[in-house]
Amino acid sequence: MSNQQADILNNELEGYRRLLNPVIKKICDIYLKLNGLYCDYEITWNKLNLKDKLQIANARLSNARAEKIERNSG
Repeated sequence: MSNQQADILNNELEGYRRLLNPVIKKICDIYLKLNGLYCDYEITWNKLNLKDKLQIANARLSNARAEKIERNSG
């Protein structure tokens, strides 16, 4: 996956989160009301950073390839 693909996927996932937030809020509101609870809350998502994960995955792949070359040449 390229950095450009990671950016596109990141934006797509952020869009899904924006679409899901009102639905999740509605479900939570109904649940809280049915249980007699009234409180403010906020929906929080973990930060998406696919570029970092991509770089880590590429580094691990490079290390694995280097180890394989070392094993085969030694």
